[in-house]
Amino acid sequence: MRMLIFNGSAQKDGTIAQLAARLAKSAEEEALFLKNECKTKVVHLADEMKSFHEGSFDTHPKWFQSLGYELAQDADAFAIVTGVHWGFPSDLVVSFLEQLTPFEHAKVSLLSGKVAGVLVHEHEGGAMTVAAQVKHALGLMSCDVPPNAALWVNKHMKEKSERYPPDLTRGWMEYAPELVGQVMVRKFFERISTAYPPNWSLRI
Repeated sequence: MRMLIFNGSAQKDGTIAQLAARLAKSAEEEALFLKNECKTKVVHLADEMKSFHEGSFDTHPKWFQSLGYELAQDADAFAIVTGVHWGFPSDLVVSFLEQLTPFEHAKVSLLSGKVAGVLVHEHEGGAMTVAAQVKHALGLMSCDVPPNAALWVNKHMKEKSERYPPDLTRGWMEYAPELVGQVMVRKFFERISTAYPPNWSLRI
């Protein structure tokens, strides 16, 4: 299995990048637990996005073609990690989603059935809305977002978030990156073997 994790922040070592790294590590560890392998790659959108979407429904700009091919042809799954910017994802994430438009307008969406996830970080509010916005866009592109693969983390409230089995020692926001990584991996391997029954809770 191969997973791309897109860091939607302009910072390559900030909070969003750290959450992306945690998600990637969790996915790799979950695959090993399932006696399989997940190769992850964190992609910094700040390095990739060269211009805004110009409105084409048919072709990608040349600068996007390499990344687009890697996503559509090589990756089995991908996750988007972003902060909240006035109630929206980062401009990097919005531009990235717009550049995916030609995939959706193919005879069969080139992202159809691809396992996807989203993780949002907020300081005060808006993360649930942003997670829903991105998840909705991914759904329109025919991606498969499993349960608990669209979550968010509040910087000031994560320790006070509700606690659920099997981990009653932490609020769910404290392990949201790990949970998103785990369920995405399970969703992929569930498709190829009946040995992996659905389980959308945190494995501890």
